[in-house]
Amino acid sequence: MKHSEISDIEFWRGRLGIQVSYSKRLNQGRGVIFEFHTLKDGADGVFIGLSYGITIFSNKNYTAYGKD
Repeated sequence: MKHSEISDIEFWRGRLGIQVSYSKRLNQGRGVIFEFHTLKDGADGVFIGLSYGITIFSNKNYTAYGKD
């Protein structure tokens, strides 16, 4: 969760998601992003987006699987 307030402008951001480990070096993540903006003069906005990512680890002992 992120929050920012600069010169009467507010910005809130949150992400709900899941990260799945397929092997010692490969993870996949998916999620939904929610952003809320409150600007000057009542110009407000909402953003809802999807996120997807793949992570490849060079250190294979980083995940829960442990050592070979």
